[in-house]
Amino acid sequence: MLNLLTSGSTGVPKCVHHTHASIVARSLSVARHCGLTGDDVSLIWMPFDHVTVAMYNVRDVFVRCLHINAKIEHSLGDPLLWLDWVDRYRATNLWAPNFVFAMVNECADEIRTKGSWDLSCLREITNAGEPVIASTSHRFLELLAPHGLAADAMRPVWGMSETCSGVTYAAQHLHDRTAGTVAIDPSSLGGTIRHLDPGDPRAVVLSTVGRPIPGVRLRVVDDTGRVLPEGRMGELRIRGLTMMHGYFANEEANRAAYDEDGWFRTGDLAFVHHGEIVIAGRKKDQIIVRGVNYMAHEIESVVEQVEGVRVTFTAAAGLREPGDDSDRLVVFFVPLRWDPEVLDGVTDAIRATLAREAGIAPDLLVPVTEAEFPKTGSGKIQRGALLDGLRAGAFAGRTIGAAPDEGEDPWVFRRQWTEIPAAPDAPDAAGTGVRLVIAEEEDRARLRVDGPLVAVDRGGEPTRRAPGHYAARTHDRGELRRMLAAVTADHGPIGTVVLAPPLSGGADPRARLAAATAELSALVGALADGEFGHPLLLLVTAGAQYVRDGDTVDLGTCALPALVRTAAAENPRLVIRQLDLPAEADAWPAALSAELADRDRTGVVAVRDGRRRQPRLAPVERDGADPAPPLLAGGLYLVTGGLGGIGHDIAGYLTAAYGARLLLVGRSPADGEKAARLAELTALGEVVYRQLDVTDAAALEAAVTDAETRWGRPLDGALHLAGADPTGQWADLERHTVANESGEVFAAQYGAKVAGTLAVAEVLATRPDASLVLFGSVNGEFGGHSFGAYSAANGFLAGFADHWHHERRRAVHCLAWSMWSGIGMNRDQPAAPAHSRGFRSIDAPDGLRLFLEAISVPHHYQVVGLDAANPAVMDELVPEQLRTGEVLVAYTADDIDPETVRAAVAPSTRDRPVPVRLVRVDHLPRDAAGRVDTARLLAETAVGKPGRRTVTPPADDLERRVAALWSEALNCPEVGRDDSFFDLGGNSVRATRLLALVDDAFAVRVPTQRLYENPTVQAMAAVVAEATAP
Repeated sequence: MLNLLTSGSTGVPKCVHHTHASIVARSLSVARHCGLTGDDVSLIWMPFDHVTVAMYNVRDVFVRCLHINAKIEHSLGDPLLWLDWVDRYRATNLWAPNFVFAMVNECADEIRTKGSWDLSCLREITNAGEPVIASTSHRFLELLAPHGLAADAMRPVWGMSETCSGVTYAAQHLHDRTAGTVAIDPSSLGGTIRHLDPGDPRAVVLSTVGRPIPGVRLRVVDDTGRVLPEGRMGELRIRGLTMMHGYFANEEANRAAYDEDGWFRTGDLAFVHHGEIVIAGRKKDQIIVRGVNYMAHEIESVVEQVEGVRVTFTAAAGLREPGDDSDRLVVFFVPLRWDPEVLDGVTDAIRATLAREAGIAPDLLVPVTEAEFPKTGSGKIQRGALLDGLRAGAFAGRTIGAAPDEGEDPWVFRRQWTEIPAAPDAPDAAGTGVRLVIAEEEDRARLRVDGPLVAVDRGGEPTRRAPGHYAARTHDRGELRRMLAAVTADHGPIGTVVLAPPLSGGADPRARLAAATAELSALVGALADGEFGHPLLLLVTAGAQYVRDGDTVDLGTCALPALVRTAAAENPRLVIRQLDLPAEADAWPAALSAELADRDRTGVVAVRDGRRRQPRLAPVERDGADPAPPLLAGGLYLVTGGLGGIGHDIAGYLTAAYGARLLLVGRSPADGEKAARLAELTALGEVVYRQLDVTDAAALEAAVTDAETRWGRPLDGALHLAGADPTGQWADLERHTVANESGEVFAAQYGAKVAGTLAVAEVLATRPDASLVLFGSVNGEFGGHSFGAYSAANGFLAGFADHWHHERRRAVHCLAWSMWSGIGMNRDQPAAPAHSRGFRSIDAPDGLRLFLEAISVPHHYQVVGLDAANPAVMDELVPEQLRTGEVLVAYTADDIDPETVRAAVAPSTRDRPVPVRLVRVDHLPRDAAGRVDTARLLAETAVGKPGRRTVTPPADDLERRVAALWSEALNCPEVGRDDSFFDLGGNSVRATRLLALVDDAFAVRVPTQRLYENPTVQAMAAVVAEATAP
């Protein structure tokens, strides 16, 4: 007799009772089926209490072959030792679960560069104990084929303790990816299985596990026990000579395990394909993690012991996505409190308790609210519903670990105009005081501003031309102030200022933009100090924004939105807004009249078809396979600013990867650092540099014509990176606010970005097939405190891209970048201000990757490098991207017990399906209207998203050495001293690997339990220091 304990994690496992008959039947049948003889050598390394080891040992006694048993900690500590043993002992067959092959695959670089084995002896590799991932198998065969491994060595097998181990065998092949696999449409699993081409992006590839060995019968049945035909999924049931005698002394389990016809219920979901079994999932609440079975309710009972977890509100589930090599253990729980420091302690305690009581580390911890925790009417936990919510992103921002399908947070966004509510319709909504309108006489007549009106003409000495009619040089701050003082003296307080640059446009967009900029800057400067109160400042334009099909873009005003947003950020007590009107002049009076009633909103509003709209941001979705970037191999490209930091990296990539011929242009000579960069580029390929002013269209045309003659092909595209460096403004930020900025700085910034873009466009106008890529800044979308000129210059690029794409039907991509770290203008510049606004740092490799991705999608304007979890960015997202992550209850009293506040708000928050976080603050931030500024409040009280890391470098040499071991075990390039091993993707297998590395490096044997108790680099370094102290 042989008794095997099932691999339950806690409690009392069932005892599987096998007799001599079942063991002999299985051993002889497998030996015959696999052609085993006394010349074979078996290799296995699982623990001796595992069914496979027991059956392998018994089987090999029958076969009378050599049997090698290795220690599990050695194999998991260094997966390549496994290959050393095969070579040394000339093993012909071995067994391992799928995750072990994945571990070997992770060592691909070492296999290619250092590996030297003769694996020609190994003819059969049993892959069993958990679902077999075909891509993992094929990768394993591919990596080891140069070392003599047979192309058909991989054998997917299915079995369990109750069946006396593996009882079905299939074969996979390196050169035939269809052997031992089936590609299906996952949506068909509930009915008749639909087969797809393996290359179809919808396809899920499953491994077959073959036919049963002699003496075993299998069938697939529905919920009523009716046998299903081939191609229909149901529960796999088995009977035969290898079956257990029963569960020892457990009649209740025996009755539940067998149906009325004596077939054993495996709990596995399967279907038959061409006479072979395909395992597709599990029916029971069972979790298989790296070959070990755990019952969900047993894990849940352990978690409920943790203080701070609401009893009966814990769920354990196995998550396996297509391509995963093993289940991931997910633990959902309802915490008693949501305070960040309390919640951190609870999650740490859950990990430690599971490690101590169950010997497993959860891959994901998901705190949920009681309202989010689904139970049936009878109280049964609906684990599947929780997993569905996790996959759908319902718990994003709270999941501790890498949630499914989240991948990396989105970095690239596109603009989307969304409708906003109409302005308030109330008698006093328009405010008090006179309305001062600075506009052309023709435009004032078309706008028809009602109410007490003061008209201001442009030009001439400040004067009163008639009652309620003034003139001034409106670009001059001093004259504007004198005019405003006169108006106030004559008519009382000013309630509204309407500034309308000429609405009929004009031929010279550069001159009109310069004039409109000077006027807006001067007016903000005159109003900023509050001498004339805090009137609503409404900038009125027509066509500054492309909002709907059929719009035309006014290049003379399209840069102003960024300037408006900058001014609004710099002057929180001044309500500044831009109203962009439609082309239809007869709609202007109603649009303006309605807009004047909104006294609170800042930023940019466009009215089209009688509806108000504001620009919002939506993540750029990437569908399926990555499309090829629209770059031509051997193409000819103009690169402005090509010897700057970012330009140099882009140019180097184009030359090396595409063999592109590059014409680089810039206004400064190629000497010093630029000479070195040019030398690097010319060593890579065909590159020439021309020193010229990028705003000089004639010089650009001559340089391009010369390049076309030189290389014998037309220009294929232009990449416009040239721009004026604004970083000197950090030394005196106040001097560079919109209210104080000089005309010289505006002219410098507008040079390369405005005049330079128009010059490049003039060159491309006669080359209709040439593409254009404009490199801008996020400041062009958001504005930037004390960087208004820079922001407006980059805002022009977005407007020009709209014009070039929609009106000229030309190929263009405008990329508004956050900061490239340590490169170009951002070298040695502070990153904290940008990070606080939700602008990520981009290193060169990521920048190149994002560049290629961005120009490969159809969106012509994209903002690159945003952190969607930052409150400042969150406020800009389209409504469908927003979801309530938590309810924040902020209070200022410091003489009250927090528990009293918690009790007071509990009745109104108990049933909310989101966490409720209580926080005391010193003050509640207010906006210009005196209301609570929720965006600032959220930013000031924000806590780190679980899993969102701030890396703290190791403190000393020991911590650096430990961190290096963390990196190696986790395949994680950057590890901080406070990072948790498990939050970085660690699990029980990687823990074994890490501890083996620690042993090798420091000659210190650290028990696994000590790692669970000390999961950070800092804590483990202390353990090592203690163990190595003299």
